[in-house]
Amino acid sequence: MNQNRMSDAKEVELCLKVFINKEKTKVLFAEVDNDFADVLLSFLTLPLGKIVKILEKHYGDKAPSIGSLTTLYNGLKSPDMVNLWEKRGKEVLNNAERVYEYSNLKFSVDGKLSTYEFGELYDGVFTRNSASFIVCDDLRMLPNVSGSILQTLTKLGVDVMEMSGAVSGNVTFGLKEVIDLLRGLLISPTPLTDIIFMQKQTKFATIKSEAGISLHQFEKAANFFDSKKMILKVMSQKSSKKLLFAEAEEDFVEFLFSLLIIPLGIVEWLLGSNTCLNNIDNLYRSIADLIDEKYLKGADAKDSLMKPKVNSVYSDNCFLPLSEASFSRGSHLGRKQVLVAGSRMYMVTDDLTVTRLCMSSALSHLDQMKISLSDVEEVELHIGLEEALNIVKASLTSTCALTDGLINLKLKKLDLCID
Repeated sequence: MNQNRMSDAKEVELCLKVFINKEKTKVLFAEVDNDFADVLLSFLTLPLGKIVKILEKHYGDKAPSIGSLTTLYNGLKSPDMVNLWEKRGKEVLNNAERVYEYSNLKFSVDGKLSTYEFGELYDGVFTRNSASFIVCDDLRMLPNVSGSILQTLTKLGVDVMEMSGAVSGNVTFGLKEVIDLLRGLLISPTPLTDIIFMQKQTKFATIKSEAGISLHQFEKAANFFDSKKMILKVMSQKSSKKLLFAEAEEDFVEFLFSLLIIPLGIVEWLLGSNTCLNNIDNLYRSIADLIDEKYLKGADAKDSLMKPKVNSVYSDNCFLPLSEASFSRGSHLGRKQVLVAGSRMYMVTDDLTVTRLCMSSALSHLDQMKISLSDVEEVELHIGLEEALNIVKASLTSTCALTDGLINLKLKKLDLCID
């Protein structure tokens, strides 16, 4: 395979050596330097809302929907909601910036200017400048060091039979390919193959959120979160048991919109690297289990990837179990800050679209769904830590986040009781 220039960008480029199976048009793995590794790992520091914003800015109308996060984020722009947010909350949620911008990355996918200048020695942000890595198509990553070839391929999940007749070649990534990679790791099982072979990937709908998460790491805080409940009144159709919408107070809506501020690495930590986004899970587990700190720029680099800082606007009203160490130190600390203004009721649909609740809007929603009021029943749910984390998990992949995060969890618990 000949050298392939993947981008028109001339100032800064990322080079990688890919090994492919031509017959199956499949990337087996790639050898990358620390500059590529840093950009890839930096995805873990991006807040969820920022990821949606980056993809919408780059792809426009063709931007992929990321579960229910896209509709949640776009709800901020609706005229119905724009005047309901406190000034600080609206500013943070609309920007959803990283706490640290890592301006010396070779590429900044979030639109910030990089301080790196073409031709200068790259010193690394998360990884040491002498380190190199092997990245598999599903984003498992290992240090590229001498050792057992078979053992390394096994750890990467590469079928040794597919290595027969494999060819290698150098590929150059520019900003376009880096954003394509960000998109691919969220919606495709083979992000590197899609870019290298320029395939159209539309497999996002096949990713299914599975109800249930582990709470073992939060056992010490269990009593606190057992007493910290949010009330949600769920309207469902009697005949089909389909969830129609939920009536929520400001605490639940604040919880939902605060998800847009949380970095991807924190989501991985909260869900025990079991998000149903396999590429992200693999990347996170690589940092946790496969890459020794000697290949990173110290323990702080590992911590900043596995538990990146959260914007401190969230610290005063945090429902999720984030320690004080997770929050950035802002000038507002010590003052009460909220994202949602006032005491109001809200309507939340299954895809996390949030609007002000009033009689006319609720009736209009039922009318649009062609559902009679006589076929509607109300169920009151208490949302604790387990339910909140299941909503987080479902929001990443499902456009029915309330159904998959709450109703399916309830059904799963019922099945366990019956068994």
